[in-house]
Amino acid sequence: MAVIRTFEGIAFYLSIFLISIQLGKHFWPEYAFVNGIRLDYLSPTIYLSDISILLFIAFHIVSHINAFYRIISKSFVLPLFLISLLFSSYFAQNFEASIYWSLKLIEIVFFSLCVANYSFNKILLRRLINVLVVASLVQSVIVLIQFGLQRSVGGALYFLGERTFSLSTIGISTFVANGQEILRPYGTFPHPNVLAFFLSMVFLFVVSGILSEKKSKFVYFYIASLIPVLVALLITASRVIIFLTLIIAVFSFLRSKKFLLYSLITIMAIFPFYIVLFSGRFLALDSLASSIMIRLEFINLGIKILQENLLFGVGLNNTFLESSFRNLPIYARFQPIHNIYLHLLLQIGLFGAIPVSIFVYKALKRALLLVKDRKFPAYIIALLTIEIFTVGLLDHFIITLQQGLIMGGLVLGLLFNRSMEQV
Repeated sequence: MAVIRTFEGIAFYLSIFLISIQLGKHFWPEYAFVNGIRLDYLSPTIYLSDISILLFIAFHIVSHINAFYRIISKSFVLPLFLISLLFSSYFAQNFEASIYWSLKLIEIVFFSLCVANYSFNKILLRRLINVLVVASLVQSVIVLIQFGLQRSVGGALYFLGERTFSLSTIGISTFVANGQEILRPYGTFPHPNVLAFFLSMVFLFVVSGILSEKKSKFVYFYIASLIPVLVALLITASRVIIFLTLIIAVFSFLRSKKFLLYSLITIMAIFPFYIVLFSGRFLALDSLASSIMIRLEFINLGIKILQENLLFGVGLNNTFLESSFRNLPIYARFQPIHNIYLHLLLQIGLFGAIPVSIFVYKALKRALLLVKDRKFPAYIIALLTIEIFTVGLLDHFIITLQQGLIMGGLVLGLLFNRSMEQV
């Protein structure tokens, strides 16, 4: 059993590191093409991170079979959710696409359950933060190089999942500052916003580590790592995530007058320069208005489709097949709805929304309780949960992209992990 638990730990921490890598094997069946255009969202993909996650789940269940069985047997939300997936897939226009994504969600749900049941102590928590820090420092270097070159780095980074892109790539994420179009770096993530949330998560875990370790030698390592991670986060120009990260960091540092002073000085020193340099991203109302209008159009179309598929939805990953979305601009036509709640409701209907709503309620209730207790690292995990649910109002990656799903599964698993209140 000790050997199995050793392999369980290896698989878990490898899964955490692989959050930052999107290397995977894509398959292209007929249903992955819409109007002759192949869509990554519809492509069945085996990611390197899938292998480590499935190994972690298998090792954890074998080594904690009784505890895991108690968790499953006491839950009525999980079986109700699984039944809803079957119904939505049965009525879906494209059964194969729905079943594939149902299996993906089940994988992440079981990953999150295993994380919730994983027993952490101070050493294992420190190991978790250290793995995240190492992965984020690698990303910070890649981000700085991409930003300087204004294109992808290429070469060996292809094997970490880096996309090939430049300013001239169609659909690439950019913004205008001082009359010049600037590329937003992707790292080895599918979008700058996904990269930004990863850096935000690591940044806040590091803040927790600083406040928890206090006089440990690791504090100096964590403080040093904050600088490149913060710079990389700011360069992503992800407005909402940057704002939420800084707010959470300041509130966390309220417990320490010394660190609170340092954080406020850093913000006062960096932000005037940052806002001027990135004024086109943060102060230009026309780009903000355009972004809001596209999201509102997504929502309006989603509501119309939902009215016709109210009970069981259109099926997972079937929204791309709806003709209504063909009225959108070409760069938005084959994207999910930028709101996780409406996107999920549209796919699984009111029946599936029942277990999801119960879970969200329980997660928010527990998060607010942990915020009130203000015990680290549970306090940071609770605030990260609130950040996920807030970002989900404006983006979709938490439930539509591999790396977003893993991050969401990790944070929500840690939220319900009782050992987080004791380490």
